[in-house]
Parts: sequence; C-alpha cells; structure tokens
Amino acid sequence: MVKVKQDKKIPTPAELSEMAKLEEESDRILELLFDDPTNQALLDKLNQIDVDYVRLSGEKSMEY
Repeated sequence: MVKVKQDKKIPTPAELSEMAKLEEESDRILELLFDDPTNQALLDKLNQIDVDYVRLSGEKSMEY
C-alpha cells in the first residue's frame, strides 16, 4: 500500500476564531475541574470541545 502525503489543513479566519473560543472554554472548564475533578458533565463537555477543536484544526487525534 502506498502512502499519500496529505497537505496540512490551513484554517480560515473564521475557524481560527472558533478555535480560540474553544480554547477559552476548555481553559474555563479545566479551572472548574480543579475544584470538582469527578464532575462527569464537565468531563463530557471538555471531551466534546477537544473533538470539535481537532475537527477544526485538521490535526490527527491522539487516539487510534
């Protein structure tokens, strides 16, 4: 099987803005999790933010 090199995705200004908002929200949730590390609702929200960020950025996820 031949590997095809994929060019790195270049985010648009709108995507960069959305990524910045996701980073801010992620930081806010992480601060809340320091006080309540077992809050499943916050953990689920943080996971969803991470998924959305990876989709926007075009990066590969760490999980295979």
